[in-house]
Amino acid sequence: MSAPALSTALYPPVAALRGATVAQPVRIRFPHNGAFHREMKKRVDDYFDTTGYSRRDLPRMYLKAAIIFAWFAATWVALVFWAPSLWVALPLSVVMGLAVSGIGMGVQHDANHGATSRNGRINRILGWSMDVMGASSHVWRTKHNTVHHTFTNVAGQDDDIDLGPLGRLAPGLPRRPMHRFQHIYMWALYGFLLPKWVFYDDVSNLKAGKLGCHNLAQPTGGTLYALLAGKLTFVSWSLIVPAFFHPLWAVVLCFFIMNFTVGLVLAVTFQLAHCVQEADFPMPEGADGRMSADWAEH
Repeated sequence: MSAPALSTALYPPVAALRGATVAQPVRIRFPHNGAFHREMKKRVDDYFDTTGYSRRDLPRMYLKAAIIFAWFAATWVALVFWAPSLWVALPLSVVMGLAVSGIGMGVQHDANHGATSRNGRINRILGWSMDVMGASSHVWRTKHNTVHHTFTNVAGQDDDIDLGPLGRLAPGLPRRPMHRFQHIYMWALYGFLLPKWVFYDDVSNLKAGKLGCHNLAQPTGGTLYALLAGKLTFVSWSLIVPAFFHPLWAVVLCFFIMNFTVGLVLAVTFQLAHCVQEADFPMPEGADGRMSADWAEH
């Protein structure tokens, strides 16, 4: 059976889940991998065998990373050492926000997935670019690689669709009266995604040792030093160093514009993969947490 044929009509329709809410998280259980997973792996292996392409260490990926890093560095230098007026600094702050988004989506994501290089050290170095942008790569690897990619769109499990009481991004999450206006007010809240992530989410998750209902390992040794150094580096390049050359109010304004751009770009990009009418939000079939489809098909 072909992969497309295997991927249809296995989940309950979204409308059937609209009245459901998630009270207590349960341990999600996926069936053993079936025909879809085997067919998918076969097609991927056949692609690389046929084309002769390497799965990692592609020159174009390193070139992409170099271009994005150069984009970020050039914009930062222009913003801190050249911008002659606020009217130049403000659009440069938007460009800086786009560069930071590019690092997040085009460099650290691949590296922290272990997909850039066969060498784990290279992946870890490039993955640390996320820490330099303020967010912990240690937390992200658990949040994204483990939690999100395992429990995609499962309400109460996937931390990416959990906005707390502010927003309802899945039919299985609690409904509040304010949510009827979220299509209006969420645009403003999206702009605060990065500072919330950097200064609140990472700290609260590490303090609790949890990502929602999932355990989060406490960083130790070099991982802890990298996390702290990343936060300090972010504050240094985005606030402290610019404050030596420009009025503090102007630095804070540009910092806000940059962060708002990052938050809006990242939120809109990733919401398109989750919160659209075509997306499914499958829930466990019973109290034992068993899903109808295996993990790969889910």
